[in-house]
Amino acid sequence: MVQQMTLIERMNRKGLKEAGMRNKSHKLPLLLVLDTSGSMQHNNNIDKLNNGVQSFYKEILADPIVREHLHVCLVTFGEGGVQVASDFGNPAEQEIPTLKAGGSSPLCTAIMTGLDLLEDQIDIYNNKGITSHPPVMIILTDGEPTTMEYDKNGVPILVTKDTPDFKVTKKRFNYFNTAMRLTSYSIYFGDDVEDTYFLHQFATGKNHVQKLDEVNIIKFFKMLGKSASALTKAIPGAGFSLEMEYDIFKEIGKNKTKK
Repeated sequence: MVQQMTLIERMNRKGLKEAGMRNKSHKLPLLLVLDTSGSMQHNNNIDKLNNGVQSFYKEILADPIVREHLHVCLVTFGEGGVQVASDFGNPAEQEIPTLKAGGSSPLCTAIMTGLDLLEDQIDIYNNKGITSHPPVMIILTDGEPTTMEYDKNGVPILVTKDTPDFKVTKKRFNYFNTAMRLTSYSIYFGDDVEDTYFLHQFATGKNHVQKLDEVNIIKFFKMLGKSASALTKAIPGAGFSLEMEYDIFKEIGKNKTKK
């Protein structure tokens, strides 16, 4: 089954974070769920991912308004299992992680972990009287999702429609989509994703599942930074969304056409 933080761990974490929350300007919570599995070693993809994350932070840190309103969380799945590489917080106060590749692709566990963190973060906003934009989640992967288990040959077990982890995670994802107006994108690249069924299950629109070329990882994160910058300047509840302000995939398509 999906491994989650205990209730006591979540309560302690929320208490510490709430006590340190002094800036009460409106917030945009952005959750990045990033694949750091062993396959990310191919074609230097882990290096491209690190460069992309660096470019993203460079983009958002250049804008003082974004630094005031954007809260970022990075959850990785692969090397070391599922890791909270950076908890929700002001990007100016976060240490940009250097990601390493290894292990399997427990996507469902990573999503559950991220949604737990996101739910607690929204509770903190509510307790502090802070208004916020609907949350945004970006999933980036280069392979098929697996469970946390391995077969007798040491091969990671792939997720199926009947896998308990998937059923629990899908139910929780649907709750966030309905109750918290979560916007979610599933981005994949490379040639190892033959079936995008599970990526569609964790995306909130038909056009929110997109394939990128490996060379576009850095470009994608730069554009994500621009989009987040635009959205943080909007008034929460005014009807703005990530794609309304900056059409990431349209811009990438233009670049492909130019080649």
